[in-house]
Amino acid sequence: MAPELSEEERELVQHFTELPHEDRGRILALVRSLSFCHTVEVYRTSWGAPCFSSPTLVGPTGPDRGLGTFSS
Repeated sequence: MAPELSEEERELVQHFTELPHEDRGRILALVRSLSFCHTVEVYRTSWGAPCFSSPTLVGPTGPDRGLGTFSS
């Protein structure tokens, strides 16, 4: 038997169902990818695998690190 939803959860589901089909698809894809990332992180830390920083994932440092700011 499914657990009873709270009023807040029902409201969230109602808002979700009112979204256009494409938006619901994007949200579900995001949730799946975040779930996958969390699963990978759990396995990586439980195995004690080393964590390496990727140069592509490291943001800019210094005075020009604001959003939309590019070095010339």
